[in-house]
Amino acid sequence: MAMAQDKLEREHRIKKSQVPASAIHFMESKIAPVKKIRYYREIDTSTVHYISKFKKDRLHYGIQFSEDGKFQHVAITVKAIDIPKDSWDNIMQFMNGYFSKHKIKKVYQQYKATKEQSEKVTLKNAFQNLILPDLTYRVLAKGSIEGKCQAYEILVDAEGNLISLKKSLPPNYDHILY
Repeated sequence: MAMAQDKLEREHRIKKSQVPASAIHFMESKIAPVKKIRYYREIDTSTVHYISKFKKDRLHYGIQFSEDGKFQHVAITVKAIDIPKDSWDNIMQFMNGYFSKHKIKKVYQQYKATKEQSEKVTLKNAFQNLILPDLTYRVLAKGSIEGKCQAYEILVDAEGNLISLKKSLPPNYDHILY
């Protein structure tokens, strides 16, 4: 059984001018023209990531860049029906065994950039929405353990086997005035 770690990160929207130039160049040169690209900065306890989110072919994409603008991975928002049945069954088996109650908020299908595979191939696989053995699923869920409800980020491999489990902070509501 995996132990949960705290994931102290926040994501907030930023202007295009605040994103590293190499990330902007990547988006303009490698991604076909898409409408309504939104940029975000994700601040973790030790690292900063930049994310560009957009919609293409009726799917919601997010491309993550490192602090210096280097491409890291592509994520697609998917639903349970888009995940192979065996993988989904493994995910649900883990959720039912670990939590007394749970609710899945969002599921992302991630295509990571690797040294063996070029950025072009990673992007092609993501935009074709291919189910490959090296992809991962990131599940954002709320779970209850011994009556305590907490948000979690669960990372699983293509077969639905657990890679990591982290506690997440709730969304930042600083913009709301009471």
